[in-house]
Amino acid sequence: ARSIPFDLAPGEPARKMSVYVTAPNRYALAFDDDGVTAKAGTRVGAAAVVMPDHNVLFIGGAEPHQGATEPFNMASYGNYSKTVAEYDPNLRTTSPQPSWSGLSGARLSKGRAFTGAATGDQGLVAIAGGYILVGDQPKETNLVEFVDPTVGTMQKSTAVKANLEHARAHHTMTHLFNNYFLVAGGVGAEQAAYTWELWHPKHGRVDNGELGQARWNHATVNVRLDGGGLVVLVGGENDNGPIANLEIIRYDNAGNIAYKGNGKVGCQIGQSLYPASKCAALKSKAGYKDIVWTPVIKELPGKVGRVLPGAAQVVHGGRPLLAVVGGFTDTDKTQASARVELYDVQSEGWLGHSLQLETARGGPQVVATGEGGSAALLISGGVGADAKTIGSGEVLAWPDSDKASKPVRKRVLNDQPKGGRIFAVAVPLSTGHVLLTGGATTEKNDVSPHAGLSLWQPNAP
Repeated sequence: ARSIPFDLAPGEPARKMSVYVTAPNRYALAFDDDGVTAKAGTRVGAAAVVMPDHNVLFIGGAEPHQGATEPFNMASYGNYSKTVAEYDPNLRTTSPQPSWSGLSGARLSKGRAFTGAATGDQGLVAIAGGYILVGDQPKETNLVEFVDPTVGTMQKSTAVKANLEHARAHHTMTHLFNNYFLVAGGVGAEQAAYTWELWHPKHGRVDNGELGQARWNHATVNVRLDGGGLVVLVGGENDNGPIANLEIIRYDNAGNIAYKGNGKVGCQIGQSLYPASKCAALKSKAGYKDIVWTPVIKELPGKVGRVLPGAAQVVHGGRPLLAVVGGFTDTDKTQASARVELYDVQSEGWLGHSLQLETARGGPQVVATGEGGSAALLISGGVGADAKTIGSGEVLAWPDSDKASKPVRKRVLNDQPKGGRIFAVAVPLSTGHVLLTGGATTEKNDVSPHAGLSLWQPNAP
């Protein structure tokens, strides 16, 4: 059993706490106290964010058309949702709207799917881009909306440049600092694929820049450093085929963001970033190095491109590692990969190892989690070499804290209830579980909605 870590403000009434124990290293259904199975709807391509109160919001999404057989063809989906639903991991219940929303609810102004969403400061959630339906056809949008729990309704920026400059979908969205959000890549207008845009709820679109390489269907990891961080774009595809690199976009809390052609110079000592104005006085410090604010490209080992890869950050032996897991090696998404790559952020190099996934999978759900108190990754779902969704899962775990140790692989002891999934969401919960929900399954030779909600429990310390 695990305690539920939430705080109560002075004068706030007590909250009900419900203990729910599942077997370690197994997928399990979530039942509420009345024995009702929790569900999160039947949506594909929904976004999910974790709120400060540890509840999870599911935003938008689509449903497969009856008889659809191609999961990666956007024409296979319709009935785009405006709903923002809420899952309470403590009570294991799903509500059609957040508990803090007003009478009108926190609904999107237009149903959309394959959008970007991220949680900022004080629980503000921004939702940008994605597909909307124009007639019965999917169309990329530049629309940005946000919901603030202190207000309780969906809002739009009142700034002159309230939305993105370029409509885009299959992009990523990352919260940087102080409710500034970075939207990167995506399919849409030509400019969308090779640009990023910086957006703020009050100021709207405040900046933009060029990526080192056009990409969509990539993964993104935000590695936070003192005074800023790195947004790492992993793999993806463009008109030239699968992309076999990482693109590292440095940012600081003063608003400097790397872009192609930027000649500005800053500096770094250890994990701390400094603007150019302070660098001259710091040059004599141990560990000093200059930073040129252009994206850094790091080729993947073997130069094997990866479309729809999984990626996550783990901290092992005190150092941040970026794991790149699975993906497709072709743009038709028929050749799933079993490759696992580990990038050391501090040394800026790849770690050598021979570990691979037991099952090749494209589009897996990858989450960093605790495993016996050590760093670990849960890898679930995705699509295999037979074009079927995969119900099994795997864990990569570092058995001790020695930074020289390498991960070991083990199976999850059972398959996901109701099968595997693609275009689903996976998030770590405050209860210690990992939540997997939504997406589509292709195990019966068609594209069907996956209504099940699964919980995975790591081994106890």
